[in-house]
Amino acid sequence: MTTSFPIIVLAGGLGTRLRAISQNKWPKPMAPVLVQGRHYPFLEFVLAAHKKNGFDDFVICVGHLGQQIVDHFGDGRRFGIRVTYAKAESADTGSRVRQAQAIATAPLHLVVCGDVFFPIDAAAFLDGFAAHPEWMAQLASVNARHTSAEPNVCSDATGLVLAHGDIRGAKGALGVEAGTLAVRADALADFIGAEDFSLTQDLFPALLSQRKLGNIFLDDDFIDIGTPAGYHEFCRYAAAGGAQPLSLLGG
Repeated sequence: MTTSFPIIVLAGGLGTRLRAISQNKWPKPMAPVLVQGRHYPFLEFVLAAHKKNGFDDFVICVGHLGQQIVDHFGDGRRFGIRVTYAKAESADTGSRVRQAQAIATAPLHLVVCGDVFFPIDAAAFLDGFAAHPEWMAQLASVNARHTSAEPNVCSDATGLVLAHGDIRGAKGALGVEAGTLAVRADALADFIGAEDFSLTQDLFPALLSQRKLGNIFLDDDFIDIGTPAGYHEFCRYAAAGGAQPLSLLGG
């Protein structure tokens, strides 16, 4: 069964930390991953994980070298999904989400990073968000005890975010934001007139100050391919059968 909420995929970054491998020949989400003797772009694994959870509608925000993504995925029909594109060029993350929301109108959207593999139960995550109508956005974070990454989220027992980014001195449950969030359609209303804005630097602090930013801690870890170490970790994970690309799922 498929869901009615489109997923916004942020796939327009410059990928500067991965250029030792990419040589600026492809965008991060198109990093090749070898499975069963053939290379598949990393983004296929991200979308496949969500397709298996019942999501088949995606808006991909493309930027740097983004035409490669468009050429590979097209409208998505050959993969059994629907894909549209928001060409945000060099815009920051908040502006990309705002543009994507205008393309795929819905009461809320799931936003994921195209360079992070985090196969959560998205339907359950959205159900958790629905239980808190007072929140305008909800983060998906990994509990600090399940990851070696430096914590950057602190929330109270209800999930309300108390601190994000610099959490020194914050008292509450600690974790690491994993690049996935749910956001209501009107969460960006205060930024309508802004030329460009960031999710982490602008939207999150604004919602945090209004006590409208929530968080759910998950036990599963994530893999960010933004660095050579992360990229190689995912390649090993996929080669061992931990993840499948869209091409091997069938229509």
